[in-house]
Amino acid sequence: MNDSVSERVAVSGASHTRALAIALLAIGLLALTLVGNASASTAPDFQAVTLGGDEVALADLRGEVVLLNTWATWCTPCKEEMPWLQTLSERYGAQGLQVVGVSIDRNGQDDSVRSYADELGVTFSVWRDPSNQFARAFETTGVPETLLIGRDGEVLYRWKGALVEDNAADLALIEDALA
Repeated sequence: MNDSVSERVAVSGASHTRALAIALLAIGLLALTLVGNASASTAPDFQAVTLGGDEVALADLRGEVVLLNTWATWCTPCKEEMPWLQTLSERYGAQGLQVVGVSIDRNGQDDSVRSYADELGVTFSVWRDPSNQFARAFETTGVPETLLIGRDGEVLYRWKGALVEDNAADLALIEDALA
C-alpha cells in the first residue's frame, strides 16, 4: 500500500471511530434522560389562585395523591379529557385522589374559565395560572399535560397530551399511588 492510500485509510478509520463515539454518547445521554423521567422527583413548589381568588399551594395537598392537570379553554384535547378527569375525581376522590386542573388562560379570563368548567360539569379544584408558571416549574411543553403526584410529594408519572379514558395502565398507576 502506498503512503497516500494508508493516510486515507487512517483518516477514514478515525472518522468512523469519531462517529461511533458520538453515536454512543448520544445513546448514553438519551438513556440518562429516559431514566431521569422514569424515576420519581419531588414536585416543585407551585402556587396559584382559585377561581374564588384564594391563594393555593401544591404543598398544601401533601398527604393526598394529586392528579395535576394543566389546560386552557382554547385547547380542544383539554376539553375532550375534562369529563374523564371529572370521572377520575368522582371514582377515586374518597380514596384520597385530588384532581386539580390548572388553567393557563390569560389574566381577566376567570369568568370564561368558570363558565367553561361549569359547562363541562367540573367539580374538582380549578386553579388559575395566567402567567403559566406551571410550565416553568414542571418543565411542560404544552397543554394538556398531567402529573401524578404521590402522598409524599414525589412526581410518580407524567402524561403529555390528553389522558385516554379507561386506559388500564393509567388506572393501575393511579390505583397503585392510592394503595
